[in-house]
Order: sequence, then C-alpha cells, then structure tokens
Amino acid sequence: MKNKEFTIPMKFTEEFVRRLFEGYPEAGQGCAVQCVDWCYGDKDKPFKMDFIDTEESKPYRLTLDKAVKGFKIFIGLKMSGELAGIEITDYHDGGEYDCVALDAITQCAIFGEVIYG
Repeated sequence: MKNKEFTIPMKFTEEFVRRLFEGYPEAGQGCAVQCVDWCYGDKDKPFKMDFIDTEESKPYRLTLDKAVKGFKIFIGLKMSGELAGIEITDYHDGGEYDCVALDAITQCAIFGEVIYG
C-alpha cells in the first residue's frame, strides 16, 4: 500500500534516521538504490545522500526530511503487516535495521513505497 505514515516525535526521528543511514553507503552496494555520494550533516553542511536507481539508472537526492518521511512510511508498512520479509522486532533498536531495511526505507523516501524486492 502507498503513503502509510507512522507518527513519532520529529526530534527522535531525525536523530535516529541520521544514525541509521550512517553505514548505508557501504553496506547497500548490492541494493536496488545505491548511494553514490553523501554527507551525514553537521552545523555547516546539511544531511544529503545521492542515490542511483540501478533498475532505471535515475539519480535521486535524499534530504533528512525525505529520509524521515521514508522511515515513517516504512514503519507504517511494517506495522500493518507488509514487508514481512524484513525482520525487525524492536523498532527503536537501530541495530535491527540491516541494508535490506535501509533499502526499503530509501525506496519509501524516494517512491513513497517499496517497488523493488
């Protein structure tokens, strides 16, 4: 289903999502959308991640706002019983989100849903 979004406090979400994506550029090289450039953000530079859709060869940029929106859509899909193949039992534990989960979050951020895999 498209555009389901889970509600969680924004401050928690931004920091949590930023930390989730810190290992994704290297870990997600075999995924449907691959990160080709990134900045995790600091006081001088905003968070941004540039991706290539490997199926369509199209570029996409993820800002922190888009990543948070994708995370909320992903959680909504998981909690409604979709994406059963992605094992997460504690949504607050960043260690449970592997590259497959981050690929799905990225797809939710870019496309509004998981379209690959």
